[in-house]
Amino acid sequence: KLGLRKEAVDDLNQALALEPQDAVAQLLKAEVYFASGMFPEATKSADEAIKIDPKFTGAHLLKARALVKSKDYAK
Repeated sequence: KLGLRKEAVDDLNQALALEPQDAVAQLLKAEVYFASGMFPEATKSADEAIKIDPKFTGAHLLKARALVKSKDYAK
C-alpha cells in the first residue's frame, strides 16, 4: 500500500529471515524502495536478488531502472 514503505520493508525482511534465498521477496523489497524514490536501496536489494538467482531477469531490469533514476549510467 502506498505510504506504508517501512511496514512493507519490515514484512519483507521478516520473510527473508525465514527464507533468505527468496529472490522474489528481495525483488519485492527493491520494488518498494524504487516506488519510494529510494534508488540506491532499490539497487542494493535488486543486487541481492541477483546474487540469489543470477538469471532473474526482473531483478536485472529493476536494478537497471534504479541506476538510471540515480543517474549512475556507468553501471
